Amino acid sequence: MSTPLRRLATTAVTGVAGVAALVVAVSGLPGAAAADGTGSYAALRAGTDAAVQVVRDVEAHGRNAEGYEGDEAPAGVDVHDQVSTDALLVAADEVPDPGATTGIGSRISTGCSDDGVSGNRVQAVYVVASDRADRYDSVVGSLRQYAAGVDAVFLASAAEHGGRRQIRWVHDASCQLSVAHAVVAPSATASFASLTSAVAAQGYNRGDRKYLLYTDATVLCGVANVYTDTTAAQSNANNGGYAQYARVDAPCWAAGDHSVEAHELTHTLGAVLSFAPHVSAAGHCTDESDVMCYVDGPGVVMTQSCPTSHEKLLDCGGDDYFNTNPAPGSALAQNWNAANSSFLYDPPAPVISGGSWDAASGTVTVAPRVLSGQGWRIDWSGSGCTPANARTESSSPTAATVRATCPSGGTVTATLTQQDGRAAVATVATTVTTAPAPTSPAPTAPTAPTTPTAPAPTAATAALSLSAAPTSVKAGGRVTLSGRLTVNGAAGPRTRVDLQRKVGSSWARVATAWSGSLGVVSFPQTVSAATAYRLVTIGTPAATSSVVTVAVTPTVQVHASGLKVRGTVKPVKRGTVVRLVRGTRLVATARTDARGAFSLTLPRAGTNYSVVVRTDRAPRTTTISLRAAARR
Repeated sequence: MSTPLRRLATTAVTGVAGVAALVVAVSGLPGAAAADGTGSYAALRAGTDAAVQVVRDVEAHGRNAEGYEGDEAPAGVDVHDQVSTDALLVAADEVPDPGATTGIGSRISTGCSDDGVSGNRVQAVYVVASDRADRYDSVVGSLRQYAAGVDAVFLASAAEHGGRRQIRWVHDASCQLSVAHAVVAPSATASFASLTSAVAAQGYNRGDRKYLLYTDATVLCGVANVYTDTTAAQSNANNGGYAQYARVDAPCWAAGDHSVEAHELTHTLGAVLSFAPHVSAAGHCTDESDVMCYVDGPGVVMTQSCPTSHEKLLDCGGDDYFNTNPAPGSALAQNWNAANSSFLYDPPAPVISGGSWDAASGTVTVAPRVLSGQGWRIDWSGSGCTPANARTESSSPTAATVRATCPSGGTVTATLTQQDGRAAVATVATTVTTAPAPTSPAPTAPTAPTTPTAPAPTAATAALSLSAAPTSVKAGGRVTLSGRLTVNGAAGPRTRVDLQRKVGSSWARVATAWSGSLGVVSFPQTVSAATAYRLVTIGTPAATSSVVTVAVTPTVQVHASGLKVRGTVKPVKRGTVVRLVRGTRLVATARTDARGAFSLTLPRAGTNYSVVVRTDRAPRTTTISLRAAARR
């Protein structure tokens, strides 16, 4: 990891000179392991006698130079700054894909593996303290995009060594990433230990799960736990049997082109362990550039073994912790290799089906199925064929339709290729056989011939409606946005529909749903500020709804002490005008700060003062009467 991109969650591994490992108890482990940092792994997993130590991922003494748990955040990131919802949505559209190649779309989702719930898997969890705004509905779509970026890191890293790896996420039957929702006590987010205890108490403690905790807090950047077991067998302590946790706080979600989430999750997969040739002082590596490498303790010296472009990938040189084909006899071949984790899998190859030719409209239709969630493209061969839909990215991990206009009298081949290079082929005949016209007897009298006019092919006409209920809420209130898709006047089922919100002059995706049998989609949202929404279908047929704006009525909390009146306004926005009036006379004016707070001074003691707040461009005012202002 390059110096400007120093990352969190140092892994304090005992046995490394100069590092004071902080050993903590883990629920379900024998007491001896918690007491002295050692313990027989046979006591943890029958049939294995490798010794294992359970340690928490923190630097010596648990604090860094900035004063918070773990290490320093990336350059330009202040872990104590609140990140706006708009910024999180924008970041989702900018998640880098290190495996993207020219001509093939970037990854658009996490992969689909079996039934989505059985076996060892990674569970994404949105965690928020009960005294903070719960933004689950607003950011869950973004979290899915962030997770897709983590998947991309593993796929591109495996490809360096001729292999394929993606994460076995928990997902639903439609292959959509499952993001659990945990609300914890305000004190629970204060540290890694308190948070993991809190979520474990809510049932997030399964031995066949690693939990990626997207924590909506501003306490630290990232932290994770790891077993120091180096055994190469599948019975390795990092390979299931006990819950493991990776925490990333909001300021570090999708922070730049280096995935903090991938860094933390890789720790839980078992990296970087003591046998690694380039192991650092506290569970990282020293051969840059690498997701897991940086100066994490005194005396650590870095080497530049890979180009800086490798910063977004795992294991520079493939000899420390991740390689799908390690050199025989190497340290990684003889010890635990995170690439062998059962929490990863070899993603499926693409499938293309449904090849058909419509003579009336002159189109070829195929249905690509890309369960890996990878970006893909379709190459068409056949004289004169023109794709009717220029999209090269899959609109979903399960299915999409691509059309091409082709002449009659031949065959068309559609080749579907996904990012990892595997392909599928469909061949469609475009020959039209015309039956000979029947012979009619000669007419008794000549008549003018008539030429029937063939009906022009009609294109599918799609319409998408959108409504909000209610249309106005208080800041933090809930609203349901509902839409209905019709195609040629009938319900349009099984179509992906994106909910988008206006951000500046552009639109950002908020959430995704598939239309039901009646063409209906529904999106519950938590609204913190006046927001414009629209619905857009992805793929064919194309449709965009009208724009619906949900208004937010400002809420004001006021407290009077002496002649001072202090309060906060929601939605939170710097510069909101707050007026103090008495009767019809303006007494004082203030503006809110970045936290929505304001302060006003009464000119004299009295009653019937009011605080009036006017939101931007809204005629509505909110008035709070001070019936009995405090006296001196």
